[in-house]
Amino acid sequence: MGNRIKGLGRGALALALALGAAGGARAGLVAEYRFDETGGPVAHASVGAIDGTLGGAAAFVGGGVRGGAISLDKATNDYVQMGNNFYFASAFSVEAWVRMPAGSADWGAPVSKHHGTVVSGYFLAIGDTGDGCSGSPGSAHFYLAYPCSGNSTTKVNDGKWHQVVGTYDGFKTSIFVDGVFQSSSPGGNPSLNNDAPFMVGGFKAPGGALIGAFTGQVDEVRVYDTALSAGEVGGIYASVIAVPEPETYATMLAGLGMLGALARRRRK
Repeated sequence: MGNRIKGLGRGALALALALGAAGGARAGLVAEYRFDETGGPVAHASVGAIDGTLGGAAAFVGGGVRGGAISLDKATNDYVQMGNNFYFASAFSVEAWVRMPAGSADWGAPVSKHHGTVVSGYFLAIGDTGDGCSGSPGSAHFYLAYPCSGNSTTKVNDGKWHQVVGTYDGFKTSIFVDGVFQSSSPGGNPSLNNDAPFMVGGFKAPGGALIGAFTGQVDEVRVYDTALSAGEVGGIYASVIAVPEPETYATMLAGLGMLGALARRRRK
């Protein structure tokens, strides 16, 4: 193994380390949605057995943080719903990569298991000033049936991809943006009166209808049955940023193979 590492260039070594970090970050992972489909009404789980169903005009698009993404618009009531799953009465975490229109002052819930107007469930919120958590445009927080995590100082409404992670360790609720801890508050009860489905970009409205609750794109949604530490969140962020797309990786390997062939020819 040592000789193999010595033979790697800096770029290849960085890639190998990133791939190792990505594998290690899977501890506690119970569901993952990459949204790499090219069409159809189903978002297939790449981890776990619970697929999602697209609603409204939700559509798979290219240009995700890795591979494809899901494009959502509240105006056409878009969402992806995974049914009444991912109920937690103790520690857990949810993660989503989001891209909102630059300068957006709109509110959004990229991930939720929440029944609107009922103090129940959980959701990741961006720019939400109406849920009792004192949100502000572009800031993120994690709602967990009160109190909320507090708001992020990092804004995510700049038209770029951002990682947003909410964690609950049984005692406090925390929010992270781009691998960095932002805020936390003690308390929270994710199980209270919650019969809503787990949704990407939507929530259950009064009366039971499922409605769109996010405008932008969402990618790499993950659910964990543990409270991720700050180090783990940072490691996941670094692994996603560092690991190239499969086609880029293939190109890199081809290039490394060509360099190896040239080196062998020179030695001859």
